[in-house]
Amino acid sequence: MEGFNQLFEVPLLGGVLFTIIAIIQIFFPPKSSKSVYGYRTSASMQSQENWDFAQKYSGRKLLIAGIFLLAVGFFLDLSALSDTTKRLVELGLLLGAVFFVLVTTEAALKKRSLK
Repeated sequence: MEGFNQLFEVPLLGGVLFTIIAIIQIFFPPKSSKSVYGYRTSASMQSQENWDFAQKYSGRKLLIAGIFLLAVGFFLDLSALSDTTKRLVELGLLLGAVFFVLVTTEAALKKRSLK
């Protein structure tokens, strides 16, 4: 049971949350930057077009990151790494997933504005 608790804490819970947020953001994107949720950066809030694009794009990236966290978290739990090492890897994966969503979405917004 201890192994399941460790799996549930970081990558599984993070993967589930990322996936749920992605589904909400893809199927029910916030209509304006005044919404309570959404991908809110200065680049995404520059115009309504940027806002709409950023919501759908970041939603897809969140879904990819969520599925990745779920899959890697499952296999990480089966590994023979020590608990401390697993925790560090889990934290790195979670931070990496957030970084992935931010960097790819900002790059897509920048590329889109250059056109």
